[in-house]
Amino acid sequence: MDNSVEVESITLKELLNKNGLTIPAYQRHYVWESEQINQLFNDLAEYHQTPNPKPLYYLGNIILHNENGKNYIVDGQQRITTACIIQAVQNNHTEITTEDLSIHYEIARENIPKTCINAITSNSQYKTFDPTIINVTVITVNNIDLAHNFFEHRNATGKPLSAKDIIKAHHLRAINKENRQQYARAWEALDDNALNDTISYLTVIRSCNSIKNRQFDEYESNNKEDYIKQCFIDNISSNKANNDYLLKCQSKLPELRQPLSAGKNTLDYIIHYTQIYNILFRPEDSPTFTKIIQQLQLTYNDKKALELFHQHFIDKNLGYLQSEYYLYELFKISLICYISRFGFQHLLEVSLYLFIGIYSLRIHYDTLMKSSIKDKLFHQKPILDNILYAYTTDEIINYLKEIVSNVSTGQYKDYFSSLYDQESKVRGKRKVKNLLNFLLKYFENHLPEHLQKERKESFDYYEDNPEHFKRDIIQLVEHKINYIKGYKNDE
Repeated sequence: MDNSVEVESITLKELLNKNGLTIPAYQRHYVWESEQINQLFNDLAEYHQTPNPKPLYYLGNIILHNENGKNYIVDGQQRITTACIIQAVQNNHTEITTEDLSIHYEIARENIPKTCINAITSNSQYKTFDPTIINVTVITVNNIDLAHNFFEHRNATGKPLSAKDIIKAHHLRAINKENRQQYARAWEALDDNALNDTISYLTVIRSCNSIKNRQFDEYESNNKEDYIKQCFIDNISSNKANNDYLLKCQSKLPELRQPLSAGKNTLDYIIHYTQIYNILFRPEDSPTFTKIIQQLQLTYNDKKALELFHQHFIDKNLGYLQSEYYLYELFKISLICYISRFGFQHLLEVSLYLFIGIYSLRIHYDTLMKSSIKDKLFHQKPILDNILYAYTTDEIINYLKEIVSNVSTGQYKDYFSSLYDQESKVRGKRKVKNLLNFLLKYFENHLPEHLQKERKESFDYYEDNPEHFKRDIIQLVEHKINYIKGYKNDE
C-alpha cells in the first residue's frame, strides 16, 4: 500500500491546469453562497491594498488523491469550483453548467445556482480575479483510505462538512467503483431537508433504547453532529461481507435498530427511510411523491392507506401540528417506528391515536420543553420501545390511550377553569386552549351533544366534569375513524 504524500506550493492557475482534476462522486454539492464568495473577494481586496513587494495571496491547503491518472479533489472543492465559476463569469457566461468549468465531475451535476452567479457579478472584484497571484499548498496522496481520512477531518475554509456529508463519503468509499456513482446519484437526488431530518430521527431511534440502557439524555447532551457521526460511522461494522443485506420487519421494511455495516447496507437503510419520510410528511401533490411511491413498489392497499392519511389528517392539520415543534418531531419519529414495524396498515387510525397520546402532553405540563417530553415518553413510558416491540397495532393503541388517561382529573379541571381567565398570561395555558380549539374543530362532525355549543360552554362543561374529557377524546377518535371507514366504503 502506497502511503506516500507529496506536498507542493503552486499558484491556483497551475492547480487548475493539472491533468484530470476531478470532483469525486462522494463529494457534496457546491454549497458556497454570497457570504463565502464575498468573504473571498473582501480578502483579495485587502490583499491588493497591501504595498509591494508582497507574497502571493494564500488560499490554503488543497488535498488531492491521485489514481489512474486522475487527481480527485478531496479537500478544496468549494474553493476550486468558485475559482472556475469566476473565470466563466469573466468570459461572459451568464448561465453556467459544470461543463463550462475546467474540472471534471465524476457524476453529472446540476447548473450552478443563479444566486451564486449574481453574488459574483454584483461584486466588482470579480473583474480583477487573477489565479496567477493566488498560492495554494497541494497535498497529493496515493492511498484512498488516507485520502478519505483527510476528507473526514479537514475543511479549512468556508462551510464545514456536515454529518450528512461525512456519512456519504465514508460509506461510498466502501462500495466498488461500478456501483459508487449509482449510490452517489441516489443520495444527491434526496431532498436535503428530508435527509437531514431522517438521519437525525434515525439517530434518536437507534440511540433511545431502554432495554440496552441507551437514552435520549445521551443524545441531547452531546454535540448532535458528533453523535450522528458516531451512530452512522464509528458504530458501524467495517466488515463488508454480506453488506448488501438488510434485516426486514414483518412489514418487509428495514429493521430500524439492526446492526449496520459499511457501504451499501447503511446507504440503503438511510435512503429507504428518507423516502418513507417524504411520502409521509410531504404533501401528496409534491413533485417527487408519485416517483417515490413507484420506487418503493407499494401495494394497492398501502397506497390507499397513505391516501387516507393525507386526505383526512396530515395535509389538513399540518399548520397546527407544526405549531408544537417538539411534539411534532416526536410524532414523526414515532410514526416512522410504526411504519417500520407494521407497514401502512391502519396508518390513519394509529396516527390519530399517536396524535392524542403525544399532544396530550400539552395538558400534562404547564411548560412543555424537551425535558418534559423526555421524562414522560422516553423514561416513564418509552414510546419508541413500546411501538418497536409491539406484536399488534392494538397493543400500540391501548398504550396511547393509557397516556391520555394518565393525565390527572385535577390537571384537566385546572386548565379548563383558567382558559377564560383574562388575568392568565401563562403561555402554556394559551397553548392548551389552541389544542382544545383544534380538537373541537377537527372532530366537529362527531361531537357529543354537550360539546355542540359555543367553545366557552364546552370548556365550562369540562371544568365541571373534567373526568369526561379523557373519555370523550378517545371516543371522538373512534367516531372519526368509523366515519372515515364509512366514507371509504361508500367510494
